[in-house]
Amino acid sequence: MNLRIFPIKVGNELWSKSYLNGPGAGDTPIDIPHIIFYIDGADKKVLVDTGGGDPASADMIKFHSKTYTRKPEEEPTIALKMATGVSSEEIDIVILTHLHWDHACNCHLFPNAEFYVQMTEVIDSINPVPRFAKTYQSFNIGTVPPWAQQPLKWNFLYGDTEILPGIKVLLIPGHSAGIQGVAVTTNDGLYFLGSDAYPLYDNINEDGSVLPSMLSLNLEAAFHSSWKVSKLGAKIIPGHDIAVLDHKFYPVA
Repeated sequence: MNLRIFPIKVGNELWSKSYLNGPGAGDTPIDIPHIIFYIDGADKKVLVDTGGGDPASADMIKFHSKTYTRKPEEEPTIALKMATGVSSEEIDIVILTHLHWDHACNCHLFPNAEFYVQMTEVIDSINPVPRFAKTYQSFNIGTVPPWAQQPLKWNFLYGDTEILPGIKVLLIPGHSAGIQGVAVTTNDGLYFLGSDAYPLYDNINEDGSVLPSMLSLNLEAAFHSSWKVSKLGAKIIPGHDIAVLDHKFYPVA
């Protein structure tokens, strides 16, 4: 199928590798881009994730990393238009891999889209374990999660689901309770958007198998999900690796 995946940078943070990949990965801060993905060539216009909010907003300042920045041209509607020529109003479908703030803050910018998220993720985001309360901007810390701040057209999923021909979501719990990756069938074979389950190329072995991020709600579940993804034989596109942005789209021409 002639589907292409466009990675689009919509912000940046500085993290230690050990934060993601455990002790021994190194403590020198590295650039961790916030990336959304546009899938071109389907019957409908599909976006994967919506990125973090305005770094100057009260919630971003109160709850999130002080290293989070976003250039004016990285505002999601501007970045999407610059990278693909597609306006935010044209997006038909938004797939949210999970509901953490850096992936689901800007749903309101896509007013004509239908949104797809796992029901398990919605339930867990309402009352998460304390470690992830700020990450979700959950109700139990006195705020309203970004995804719940406006009326939207929601499709709640219960496991692996085909969204459109050539585009399928796979439930891969671990990093969060209901995180889902996106499998995209292209002319160059199967590609898999690993989101925060596989944030860096360091999470991908030479044989194409994957190791989960150590930043996980449930590490045992994360390892089981990694076996599931490894069996796909897909080319993995990690969720937060700066090298993903080396190419305008995938498959690389």
